[in-house]
Amino acid sequence: MLRARRKLYRTGTSNQGLNKNTTFTYFTYGKRGKSTSEQEYSRYQGSKVRTYKTTKPLKLLKLNTVAGVNYLRNKIAKDVPNALKALKNSFPINGKKIVTRNSVKNSNNQVAGAMCRFAGYDGYITKRMKGKNFSTFHPEIVLCNPAGKLKGAGSRSSTVPPKVGLHARAPSKRSPGTPKTSPIRRLGTPKTSPRTPRTPNASPRTPKTSRQLF
Repeated sequence: MLRARRKLYRTGTSNQGLNKNTTFTYFTYGKRGKSTSEQEYSRYQGSKVRTYKTTKPLKLLKLNTVAGVNYLRNKIAKDVPNALKALKNSFPINGKKIVTRNSVKNSNNQVAGAMCRFAGYDGYITKRMKGKNFSTFHPEIVLCNPAGKLKGAGSRSSTVPPKVGLHARAPSKRSPGTPKTSPIRRLGTPKTSPRTPRTPNASPRTPKTSRQLF
């Protein structure tokens, strides 16, 4: 049982994938849920990691256990033979009786769709699992009809470094478009205002090089 107000994470724009017509949606969860969504999905999709909270306790099938896989197999064996093959492909049980994870989009969706129709659960949950073609697969949750079971709790930017925000520095008092300094001086204009000449105490001297005119 997943308790109410539990945080879940997924990538997407706005509430993409959480409308009333959505049959199921994938999420990450746990202490590394945010970073997992960011590293595994956001950096490739170029979208944000969004945070949600469950609005009520949810009954989830544990598909990382042999008992959980066998339960789902028995539920869908007669009605959805294609989903049975997909279950074997996405959640294979190895020779040591350990459920492993082979994430293939088409198979994943068939398993999730069949589970939401026949299993009688709100979704499924897995812990970190051994991968079939990779080392491990991150913990995940699939919720059936998630729109009525979640509420938005904010978002986190993707791995693209954010631009400097409006509050990163003190706002300038200058009006927009006003240059930082005075306008450029015209050619030949002195740097400072010309000094007012002092009144001479005596008559000005006649320049030595001047010539008297007759």
